[in-house]
Amino acid sequence: MTMQRSLSTVSRRLALSVSATSTSTSNRFIHVEKRIEELNITLPPPSSPKANYNIICHTTGNIMYVSGHLPIKADGTLLTGRVGPESGGNTVELGYEAARHCGLNIISTLKSQLGD
Repeated sequence: MTMQRSLSTVSRRLALSVSATSTSTSNRFIHVEKRIEELNITLPPPSSPKANYNIICHTTGNIMYVSGHLPIKADGTLLTGRVGPESGGNTVELGYEAARHCGLNIISTLKSQLGD
């Protein structure tokens, strides 16, 4: 639950707006690269497939599916464990950090696949 909330927060912060029509003036478009820079976020390099995945993205029509992304920090460290200090797990803050790294890895992969 905590990681899901954190990923949602990253998504909201980036304020990604997608519109089916480009002529509508009521839609707000934000250049993702510019917003990432404003938030002082450095994207990690795109990761390669992990475990039994042979692909990390699959495109069908105008939908791209991503899978196999882990909370890997920019230095290559994998964040592991469960969240919940009451059960002997990591802190909630570390859970947020793991979700954030996972989200940034997904964005990095999308950028490498889609370009700007």
